[in-house]
Amino acid sequence: MTKRAYTIAGVIAGIFLVSSVLVSTMSVPAYANIALQGQGATFPDPLIQLWIDEYEPVRPFADISYTPLGSGAGITGITNELVNWGASEAPLSVSEQATFASHGTPLTMPVTVGTITVAINNPNLGTNELRLTGKVIGDIFLGKVKTWNHNAIKGLQTPAVAAKLTGDTIVTVHRCDSSGTTFVFTEYLTKVNTQWASEVGTSKSPTWPAAATQICGDGNAGVASAIESTNFSLGYLELSFAVTEGIDTAQVKNKAAKYISPSLSSGKAAITNYVGQNSLPNGDESWAGVSTTNAGGGGSYPITSFSYYIFFEESKDNQQFTSLGEAKEFKKWVNWNNGPGQAFADDLTYVPLPFSVKQNNINTMKMMTWNGVQIAVAPTGPPS
Repeated sequence: MTKRAYTIAGVIAGIFLVSSVLVSTMSVPAYANIALQGQGATFPDPLIQLWIDEYEPVRPFADISYTPLGSGAGITGITNELVNWGASEAPLSVSEQATFASHGTPLTMPVTVGTITVAINNPNLGTNELRLTGKVIGDIFLGKVKTWNHNAIKGLQTPAVAAKLTGDTIVTVHRCDSSGTTFVFTEYLTKVNTQWASEVGTSKSPTWPAAATQICGDGNAGVASAIESTNFSLGYLELSFAVTEGIDTAQVKNKAAKYISPSLSSGKAAITNYVGQNSLPNGDESWAGVSTTNAGGGGSYPITSFSYYIFFEESKDNQQFTSLGEAKEFKKWVNWNNGPGQAFADDLTYVPLPFSVKQNNINTMKMMTWNGVQIAVAPTGPPS
């Protein structure tokens, strides 16, 4: 072959290469490299971070981040259109729903289920040795039961455990921040302790009784750290944090009068019992009346709760999204959370959503619109 022939071949090869690059570039979806941001509850944070890692190979151009600041910050963030979605164990209250409505219709959907442990640091006790009732837990946080060997605690134990209880002061640990975990915990106490119901009640940020010896921490991680570093302390903590940090927990007496340890199976029993006996609201309705604590069933752990995503129904008329591409990518992300993502839940002791709940979520996602038109997306997977 002549030198000229080599040159022509090189030119043709170069044209083919450039054409291939152009075709490849032109085929990149318009929604590539989209950033999505959520914030809120610390309760589901380990699972959401795992989801983000597992989702990256599925949609490598979707840059998703989540900041665990507490449920109060999650509700504030999405209400004020600062993030793409908020997360909270506390559904919107009636007043929060009204505030949200001035920006647009909120959609609420549960994405996982977790159990809230009564976590302890007592050098004399092992995990799930201690037995407690809801009334006694409330009395501890009210400051009525102040020592580990108080008769109210001692009378619930087996003789072997009762013998380990000493006169050391119980140091209660609660959340400093506005917290969905606190909301669920105080809602449970409101159901089972009449004095707690009348004096404190259910809140993301309650006024903690001054009579108790108490400290606080930010987020579930902050509470875990405070319990670990404080002998004879007792607090409340989402199960995955207790398991990860190796923090001891207590059994809690359930509605069927059985002492139940917090676990994946006892959380699953509670939520299965609840959804089997109660219908869930539509995504655009109020969820303020949904309460999964103290569920019936012999194997149910009594402090079990949904964790929710909250976002706008209409995506264009607010700052939640700046383009239809962003809204589509968000819908793909949440569809994946509700579908394939559920397979990762029990690895971290979260309860996968029951089938009926996932179906309810699918209907909720169908409500999401852009300029009044339903947002249609293909099943979540590699870009086509």
